[in-house]
Amino acid sequence: MAHLLELLLIIAFGFCALHILKKEKGFLSRMHKNMEYMFDRQKKMEITVNSSAENSSVHDTFAATSLLIQIGNKELLVGRMEKEEKEAVCSLVESMHPHSIDYLSNTYASLTTDDLMLISLWKLGFTTEDLVFAFEYSDVRSLYRRKSRLKEKLSLSKEESLDDFLRNLGRQTNTSSTKDGR
Repeated sequence: MAHLLELLLIIAFGFCALHILKKEKGFLSRMHKNMEYMFDRQKKMEITVNSSAENSSVHDTFAATSLLIQIGNKELLVGRMEKEEKEAVCSLVESMHPHSIDYLSNTYASLTTDDLMLISLWKLGFTTEDLVFAFEYSDVRSLYRRKSRLKEKLSLSKEESLDDFLRNLGRQTNTSSTKDGR
């Protein structure tokens, strides 16, 4: 049980790091080293948890947090990530912003994994500069064109703001599911 508590504290540490990801670049480097240390420690610890799904979830959270740190440090490009890695990041964002990524993927079948990844990074507060680098765009206009195509996929009018839509996404889906009785 003590090992499980230690693991939960490590996970909480990872979540806190996500919220300050874009604030301090020097911190990101230290955070990445700390995450590597925690992964090594996790490998050395023999943990017995009732469910293997819980172990998998803990590992996925660590992996997604590490990937986000690498993206924030400009050490990893989204185009070089495996589909499973992108899905792990999207799952982590879904756990932080319930009824957002899952809602989008279930409601808008035309959204690609990269679209969901872009939305996930935006929800985490990555800057325009970070997104341009992470997606290997030649300039900011490329990102704006991508956002314009994303608006079309989401059936938003020209007057509707993609940023507002995404910002309010979790709140809208929570409200609508409550009204439906779900």
